Amino acid sequence: MLNIFYDCSSLTSIVVDENNSVYDSRENCNAIIETSTNTLIQGCSNTIIPNDITSIGDYAFWDCSSLTSVTIPSSVTSIGSLAFQGCSGLTSVKVNWNRPLTNNLSNPFGWDNSVYNNATLYVPKGTAVMYMTADEWSEFANILEFEDGEDVHYITIRMGDGGVLKQSVDVGKTYTYTVCADEGWEVNTLTFDGKDMTSLLMDDQFSTPVITGNSELNVVFKQNETGLKKVMSHSDVKVYASNKNITVTGADMNAKVDVYSINGAFVTSAIGNTTIPLEHGVYIVKVGQESFKVRL
Repeated sequence: MLNIFYDCSSLTSIVVDENNSVYDSRENCNAIIETSTNTLIQGCSNTIIPNDITSIGDYAFWDCSSLTSVTIPSSVTSIGSLAFQGCSGLTSVKVNWNRPLTNNLSNPFGWDNSVYNNATLYVPKGTAVMYMTADEWSEFANILEFEDGEDVHYITIRMGDGGVLKQSVDVGKTYTYTVCADEGWEVNTLTFDGKDMTSLLMDDQFSTPVITGNSELNVVFKQNETGLKKVMSHSDVKVYASNKNITVTGADMNAKVDVYSINGAFVTSAIGNTTIPLEHGVYIVKVGQESFKVRL
């Protein structure tokens, strides 16, 4: 059965009559709960999930685009199909399990990736690595830890095919990294929080600005001319990685831009200076006769 308040995306309050013997809205939670099973079957934008709820039902928050944050208590042992499908306004999902809930899940956040891309998943301190590799939860682009109400801040580091590293950092400090390219490659661009800081890379060392919150470091590598036919003596082409976009600048107007997976499978193409939206992963970007290695 679909959400009983389908398309009521701005619904802010739900109250069940206290004499109802089947359903309740305990603790002024702004939800409909099946009393006998402690299952939340219908929520809204102001729902606070009570700490004795054991299940979130199928479609419980379907298309609730005005929902901006949700906290799922550790008492919950199952989340139904498409429970949060269409919750495009979600920016915060906080969970309280010390180990990720992986059983009794049925695509709870839907098929359009809006929650995974837009919301930060907050998890108990010391559990982020488990969530980063767990089914469903690993789909979140941003996973942060919390402790006693305080968020743990991270630098997310994306470099070529070297994987994604999230390092916990302290606000007010700076951090220095050594950036080493594989044989046959060289650094093309280095960005920090979307700003080009390639010029600050000295002797393979890069020091961050003072940390003010969560940050992201992206390095794009270019195939150099060692053992290859020389193609351009002074190329102006720059390739940047940011979130889920690859941006090409400095290319000729009619230069062909081809994108391949790291395994060589063709992905997409464009012409000239362009921005290409892609899923997270490692890509080889060919601009004319030049090749670049990018991780999103």
